[in-house]
Amino acid sequence: MKTKKQYFCKSLFLLIFLSISIAGYGQDKKLQKTYSWSYKANEDVDLSFNNYNSDLNIKTWDKPLIEYKLHLVAKGANEDDIERLDSYLKNMTFSNSQERASINMKFWKRRTSVMNRTKLKLEGEKEIVLIEFKVTGELTIPKKCNLDLTSKYSDIELADVLGKLTLKLYNDKLYGGKVDNEVVISDKYSTIEFSDIKGEADITLYNTDFEANSIGDARFESKYSKVFINTSWFLEVGSYNDKYNFDKTGDIVFTAKYSGLRSEKSGRLKADCYNCTVIIDQLEDIEIASKYSKFEFVKGRKCSISTSYNDGINSTQLESLQIAESKYSTFKIDKLTDVLSVEAGYNDKFIIPETGDNFKGLKVNEKYGRITIGIPANLDYRFKANIKYPKLDINEENFTHKIKIIENSTIEYDAVKGKEYEGMPVIEVEGFDVSLSIKDY
Repeated sequence: MKTKKQYFCKSLFLLIFLSISIAGYGQDKKLQKTYSWSYKANEDVDLSFNNYNSDLNIKTWDKPLIEYKLHLVAKGANEDDIERLDSYLKNMTFSNSQERASINMKFWKRRTSVMNRTKLKLEGEKEIVLIEFKVTGELTIPKKCNLDLTSKYSDIELADVLGKLTLKLYNDKLYGGKVDNEVVISDKYSTIEFSDIKGEADITLYNTDFEANSIGDARFESKYSKVFINTSWFLEVGSYNDKYNFDKTGDIVFTAKYSGLRSEKSGRLKADCYNCTVIIDQLEDIEIASKYSKFEFVKGRKCSISTSYNDGINSTQLESLQIAESKYSTFKIDKLTDVLSVEAGYNDKFIIPETGDNFKGLKVNEKYGRITIGIPANLDYRFKANIKYPKLDINEENFTHKIKIIENSTIEYDAVKGKEYEGMPVIEVEGFDVSLSIKDY
């Protein structure tokens, strides 16, 4: 019987507690309101805007006016907190002049959120406790306004702008229109999309997805990011573990580690790579310094390599391939129309099935190298070799004049195929344990 009484008392206490809680909840005070600020400004006013955890819509107009609307939804545990918040926002002002303005929508000194309760410390006020707090904003600026936007944890829509744009973002989603001026971006953990950026761009990214239809001359410094752009002018990239994709670019300077670059058509390429993949269908002159990387070109002009270590370079067609130093690399050029030059190679492999009637020659200094080259059957050339432990696959019957000396596993060769004339193509190979195969086609 005593147990039943205890159970009844506990149940009654719980019922009373819940009733009090529900009654207290019913007394919550809600504030749903829009606050507005507007300031006269020059058409090219410099505006600094600080945004925090507030979705923001940025529009432009022809008026010499800055207008900001803050949409607030807040619910407090008591009426006093709500009234103090309302009064604070109604009396809040921002620094402004016609030349320069600054808006900081992060109006609290301190903000903490725990268990669906938000505590705000306002300037000169006691702490406010809220059980619901949401802020969104609308910013309207002159079209030529120079906007400096700092933001965290927000979704942002940005209309077309004519002024300079500076963005400092963190974990945002920004969707922009067209920018007709210079752009400077510093970002972490965001998604950024633009229609077109016509001016120069200086962009720093960390773990960011960046996309644009077109961009002017651009400089990227990035880590762990993905960049997709249809059209770019001059491009300078400092990259670490990124992926860059383009349809068309101007000249490219690509300094990278563990990254990928893909383009359908580009100007000149200067690449300094470590463990990268570079694929460009059509381009002009190429400069490479690389380790552990893969390069694929469909059609290029002159390719100059200062250093190559354990790389793979494949191309459908190049005019020339000139290498200062290489080790453990493979070069497969389906058609090389002008010249091949290797100053110092070690354990490299060259596969060149086709050259052409205008081929000027080959000059290679290799150790443990393997060279296979195709030369037109009607092309006259001079053949010179000085190789220790050679492996030659050549048709000696093609040579009309020849000097051949074999001594202590070293072969010296000087011969002419066809008719000798001044300035004729020269095939010259020097080195140690070199395999050379010349195929007529």
